[in-house]
Amino acid sequence: MKIFVGGVNGSGKTTIVNQFLVGNSQYQSENSKSFSSWLGFGGDYEKLRALTSEDRDKKLSQFAFEILNKHNNLLFDFHYLNIVRGVITKTTGPWLKNFDALFLISTNFDILWQRILADERDRALFAEGIETEEAKNILKNYKDQYKTEFLNLAKEYNLPHFEIENYDLKESVDRFTSLIKNLEQNIG
Repeated sequence: MKIFVGGVNGSGKTTIVNQFLVGNSQYQSENSKSFSSWLGFGGDYEKLRALTSEDRDKKLSQFAFEILNKHNNLLFDFHYLNIVRGVITKTTGPWLKNFDALFLISTNFDILWQRILADERDRALFAEGIETEEAKNILKNYKDQYKTEFLNLAKEYNLPHFEIENYDLKESVDRFTSLIKNLEQNIG
């Protein structure tokens, strides 16, 4: 089973994927850190952000095909859209059709905003010196565009798709696990 798991920064997608992996060792996880390492950047996200969209898309396509061929059971913890300093770009390509299902991990805006504020990493989501209200508006727009992109991709590639509202981690992991087990029975 090959599953693409996306979500706006701070939605909890990586936490859910990691919790799922604890009891499901037959799955492998790949993510932006894996991609950065594959590029030889060793987790340096500034180098990753410095790539042109065209170069990133080409390299990501190569990486995606490589991991799709490498793993029988894959959780690709990545993004449908990316945001860097307020600029939103698409991150997926035709390689997405090779997945068995798409997931969107989401949460309400207030929880998302608080998680982003509490995160000590430099996610480079907004331009330097941006006002709080403008940053909130950008994040709301990104969140809206993200869900639209998720639905459009599911339709374009005719893939089963599921949204998990992440308010309670245990419930979210349980739902994620249940949905994957159902997919394994029905598709795998």
